Amino acid sequence: MKKAASAAFDGPDSFEYNNMAGLECLRKALAENIFNRYFLNGTDHTVSPDDIVCSSGGSALLNFLFTLLANEKTAVLIPAPFYAAFENDMKVLANLVPFPVPLEDEIAGPTSIDLDRAKAAANAQGLSVSMLLLTNPNNPLGVIYSFSTISSCIGWARNQLDQPGVNTVHVLVDEIYALSEFESDLDKKFEQKFVSAAKVLNNRLGDDVHILWGLSKDFGSSGFRCGVLYTQNELVKKALGSINMFAAIGHPLQKMIAHMLSDDKFVDTYLGRARSDLVASYTIVASTLTSLDLPFVEARAGIFLWADFSSLLPEMSWEGEEALVSMFFEEKVVMTPGQSTRAKKPGMFRICYAWVGPEVLQIAMGRIKAVADKVKLTGWIDLEAEERDDRSGWGVRRRGSSYAH
Repeated sequence: MKKAASAAFDGPDSFEYNNMAGLECLRKALAENIFNRYFLNGTDHTVSPDDIVCSSGGSALLNFLFTLLANEKTAVLIPAPFYAAFENDMKVLANLVPFPVPLEDEIAGPTSIDLDRAKAAANAQGLSVSMLLLTNPNNPLGVIYSFSTISSCIGWARNQLDQPGVNTVHVLVDEIYALSEFESDLDKKFEQKFVSAAKVLNNRLGDDVHILWGLSKDFGSSGFRCGVLYTQNELVKKALGSINMFAAIGHPLQKMIAHMLSDDKFVDTYLGRARSDLVASYTIVASTLTSLDLPFVEARAGIFLWADFSSLLPEMSWEGEEALVSMFFEEKVVMTPGQSTRAKKPGMFRICYAWVGPEVLQIAMGRIKAVADKVKLTGWIDLEAEERDDRSGWGVRRRGSSYAH
């Protein structure tokens, strides 16, 4: 990293305007050392650096794509539950409508039937569908969609062109957790491995499929603000070459990242260690939930676990979920509640187990256990009576608090 830091200021291109899609050295390192080496591994296909665009984070790229590829007040289909911040990414500037897709099988992912139903529901509300946003590996479930699921979703979007009055339905595939796949002793029965949409399509993305990645998750470097888009759409690349002026990454940092990613030994060592750390933290959370008889989705990738706390709710409602959120918050435990991710039912929580170190994680899980034990032992009626004298009740959520990481 010391050599990478000194290389960052080597040459005049560190101090001058350049290609707003990203310096050639960074786009080349991403194409060769990430996409070709990991995403298209085992194929004869290669990604051209000319098809890579780098921007200040995945959110910036999503915002640009939403703005460029869709008309205002059109619907973006998103399999639910989904990452809560996606709604902000598409609403604030692009003024699009996030439209959740309820799934028959959340773990397997969306089917054509699921997507048909969601599209019909959107149309019934007077909304046309402009995009389908997929996250694979999935956030918040931590599952990996199969080759056939990704292929089917893209096929569904492309088939919409056969229908009268329907324009292209673009497919955005967020693969930001692609290199955070792992196996633990708890879930070795899983056989599904991550396959990039680029591999599914034999690297023929066409003009309608766009793949996102970045350093913030797999490399634990959200502060680098390095989001990456792989697209073969020439008009999109041309437009981003202009609009990315508002979100370009500083050249010294681009050169440092390029130097880092070009070191295959470092990348392999780092990712191997990161996966081991993820397994250790995942095991802490999964073991605690198992001991409490709280169901959860066994994760295969990512940095979070999707857990069912509905048995602890005072009532099966979103208000009941808010009450449990407040109880955890009082114990200084912050998790993402299901309502903000458009979950099917109250009581679902996303636990981000990579946000803190294992020592702090152990403390957090101990507090979760204490809350669960107290609810099971005492019951909500007695708890509310016990707290009435000095608090307004567990059912009051502290204003201004945030539950998304």
